[in-house]
Amino acid sequence: GEVVGRYTDKGFQRYGSLFDQVDMSTRALAFYLADEWQLAPRLRIDLGGRWERSAITGEVAGKAVADLGDPATLADNQVLSDTGAIIPVNRSYRAFGWSGGVSYRVTAMLGLFARYTDTFRLPSASEFNLTPQRTDQDVVPIRLAELGLKYTARRASIHATGFYTRFDRLAFTDFRFDPVASSYLERTAIAGSKTLGIELETRFRPVTGFDLAAQLTWQRARYRDFRFTQLVDGQAVQTDY
Repeated sequence: GEVVGRYTDKGFQRYGSLFDQVDMSTRALAFYLADEWQLAPRLRIDLGGRWERSAITGEVAGKAVADLGDPATLADNQVLSDTGAIIPVNRSYRAFGWSGGVSYRVTAMLGLFARYTDTFRLPSASEFNLTPQRTDQDVVPIRLAELGLKYTARRASIHATGFYTRFDRLAFTDFRFDPVASSYLERTAIAGSKTLGIELETRFRPVTGFDLAAQLTWQRARYRDFRFTQLVDGQAVQTDY
């Protein structure tokens, strides 16, 4: 019946559970060119490209766990603090993207269009705030395609577009609390995604000064190559999501 220690200190499980000291900057250089051609009275096409380079530099303070020395509680056993060490960050990424589109006017009220885009997303400086030495960040390739029609009359209009998107490299970050170590563990998984969808927009104008609009989006999205290991009844099981 004698108290020998406290897991918490007045309700606090852990003091100093967060510590971050970051100084980061990004320099971006990009060149792009785009043009449009009216090949026929009803046919128009456009084409554009962009090259971009991003340089991320900065410093992140090292972190260490310290025990403040109170033997009566566990709350001060793992306090995050500054080690005095500075971890430099020096990364650079580059990529090229392009997009092409075509538009054809069938009649004065009806038009068809299509577009394909091969683009990218570059990592940002904030990705390295917590883990400056991480190696899982890279250029994310993105592909987009759409095909649609536009019908505009005096009293009504309809815009319908079918679209497709594909991401080839997505990094998912998850933080899991480890009760044994009394700290958060970071996990990263790399996956892709693919989406098919339809967008529909209509507008009806029965009289001057009044209109009724409706919008609808339907999409079917799926992860690609998203595999991870999870514990099931104490056994490691490989899961393909």
